[in-house]
Amino acid sequence: MHTSRLTAFGLLLASCSLPGLASAQSSDGSWGALPDADEAPAAGASAPSAPPVVEPAPVTPPPATQATPAPVAPLSNCRVTPSPAVDRGTGVTIGGLVCDALRSQMDGVGPVSEGYQPGLPGFDISIQRLGRKVILKLQRVNASGKVDRTETLTLSTVEEATEAAPRLAAAMSEEVNIKDTARVDNLVGEETRRYKKKRGESLFGMGIGAQMAGSAFAGSTLHLSYQYETPDFALLARGSVGGLGDNEDDDWMYNYLSVGGRYFFSSENISPFLGGGLNISGMSQDNYSLAGDDDYHYEGNGGGAYAEVGVEALRLHRARLEISIRVDLPFYSLKNKYDYYGASENTAEGSKYVAPVSFNATMFF
Repeated sequence: MHTSRLTAFGLLLASCSLPGLASAQSSDGSWGALPDADEAPAAGASAPSAPPVVEPAPVTPPPATQATPAPVAPLSNCRVTPSPAVDRGTGVTIGGLVCDALRSQMDGVGPVSEGYQPGLPGFDISIQRLGRKVILKLQRVNASGKVDRTETLTLSTVEEATEAAPRLAAAMSEEVNIKDTARVDNLVGEETRRYKKKRGESLFGMGIGAQMAGSAFAGSTLHLSYQYETPDFALLARGSVGGLGDNEDDDWMYNYLSVGGRYFFSSENISPFLGGGLNISGMSQDNYSLAGDDDYHYEGNGGGAYAEVGVEALRLHRARLEISIRVDLPFYSLKNKYDYYGASENTAEGSKYVAPVSFNATMFF
């Protein structure tokens, strides 16, 4: 009984000691002491290798979903294309004004749309800017895709589009020129511009002269003048009273009003000139004697022409001095009217032609 108990106890003890003994056996089969759990492994002993690190497989992102483009609204038959120099909102507003004006005068015109497509039938409105000016153009495209009519207005400001839009629509619907749509209350831009002009000078003059009738001295003259002068040309209006003073042979009188022009050969301070024009005049010549045999009274009046040549000095100054020679060519002859005075005999000829010549000096201011 005791023996069997001891045998069982020994078997149990052996079963517990066998694993430790097996681990204490060296590689050469010898037995050694078991290493302490707290002791570090001997130098040169290889450390146990770490388990390999497994890299995770790259995650492929799901394909991006492409955004569906917004549907593009189709262009109407009334389209506006503003220039980048014009505010987009302002351009669309101007286009809307033109389309509304077209719709009020024509059927089938749709609302304004922004864009341009070549050859698309309808109306195309373009808005361009040139400095401060706005160029508003309206074109009509026919069914075959060709532009068959264009009207343009130049505005001083964008606000003038309220007047320009109805005019463009009227010109397009009535098939008239844009100039024919102008009224006193709808002028715009260039139509109200003050046109630049070349400048000239207005001069008033007074002068005296000596007059000849053929080879006879016909007396002195006094004349007043108005001259509008440019560097190359001048317009002259002159009135003269002639036959002043005493003449022992005859009494002459020659008065005229004339208008004409002058051409200056240079723009220097002193320049020669050549002139001519038309006049209306009256002339008379009288001679009386005690015997009365050779007495006569010639007179005549009517239109005529004149030619002149002269020199103008001090052209670089406000005051001017003119020296000229003038020949008047009346379109009439002098008739002898002596019979009107009751003479019984008259040996003078019945009519004659006289072309007065005058030497003039005039001061202009």
